[in-house]
Amino acid sequence: MTITAQFLTHMADKISPFIADLGAEVLHIYNGDFDIHLKPDNSPFTIADTLTEQKIVAFLRYHTPHIPIYAEESFTHLPVHIPSTFWLVDPIDGTKGFINRNNIFTLNIGLIHRRHPVFGVVHDPQNSHTFIGFALNENDLKNKEKPPVSATPSPLPNTIDESYTKDIYTGLSTNLSTPLWGAYKDNTRIQCSPITQPLTIATNADTTAQPIASFLQPYVIDTVLAYTSSIKICMVASGEADMYPRWGRCYEWDTAAGDAVLRGAGGTTCDMQGTPLLYGKPKLLNTAFLCLGRL
Repeated sequence: MTITAQFLTHMADKISPFIADLGAEVLHIYNGDFDIHLKPDNSPFTIADTLTEQKIVAFLRYHTPHIPIYAEESFTHLPVHIPSTFWLVDPIDGTKGFINRNNIFTLNIGLIHRRHPVFGVVHDPQNSHTFIGFALNENDLKNKEKPPVSATPSPLPNTIDESYTKDIYTGLSTNLSTPLWGAYKDNTRIQCSPITQPLTIATNADTTAQPIASFLQPYVIDTVLAYTSSIKICMVASGEADMYPRWGRCYEWDTAAGDAVLRGAGGTTCDMQGTPLLYGKPKLLNTAFLCLGRL
C-alpha cells in the first residue's frame, strides 16, 4: 500500500482526541481499585491493559480496516509473509509502574511501513501529554513526487522541509529528506538536543550494573532520569535527555511509537552497532538498542 503525508496527518487528527479520552479512562482505573493478573510468562496485567487494547484495536480497525494490527495482549504469532505495513500497539507500557503507582505509564500506537516506524503516538495520562511523531521517508513512498502543502491539511504544522545526515558509529549515513518529518508534544514542535557532555541519561536500569556500566564508563554523566515506559524515548525526542541505552529483551510494540517520535525529532534508535532499528523481526523481539539525540 501507499503511505502518504495526507493519510498520516488525517490519522493524527483522529487519534489525538481519541487517545486523550482513553487516557482519562485509564487514569480513572489507575486511581481506583483493580485486580492484578499474571500472564503465562508471569508478567502482570490489569483490566487497564485489556480494556485499552480492545478500544485501540477497535479504533484502528474502524479507521484502517486494511492494515493488520499486532497488539501486546492478543499477539500470538506473525504470519509467514510479514505485511509491509502494520500497526503495533502497546496499550499500557510501564504496567509495573501502573500497578505500584510509582512511575509513568504510557499508551502507545505505532505504524510500521517497510520495516521502519513512520508514525507514532505516545500518550502520558498522568501528565496529560500526547507525543506524535512522523518519520515518512522519501524511500517509503511509491510516488516520489512531493505532495503540495495544500494536500496535507492538519492542525499540526504542514510539511517540514529539512534534510538530516546522521553518522552513527561505523559511518552509517541516512539522508532523510521527507514530505512529512517532525515530532510534537501537545501539538508543539519538539526536537532533540545536540548530544554534549556531561550527559543526561534516561533509563530504568541500575547504571552501576553490567553491561550498562561498561557502556557508560567513557562518558561524563550529569543526570540519570529513572523512568519506566516509552516516556524515556520521548524524553530524548524532546531534548530532556541525551541518550537512552537499553539491554535485555523487549518487544517491538514497546518501541515503535516512541521510535517514530524520536526519529521525527531528529534522533535515532539503533542497535549497538549503529544500525537503525528495524521492525517485523522474528517474534517481534528487540535486542539491545540505543536511543540518541542529535549527533
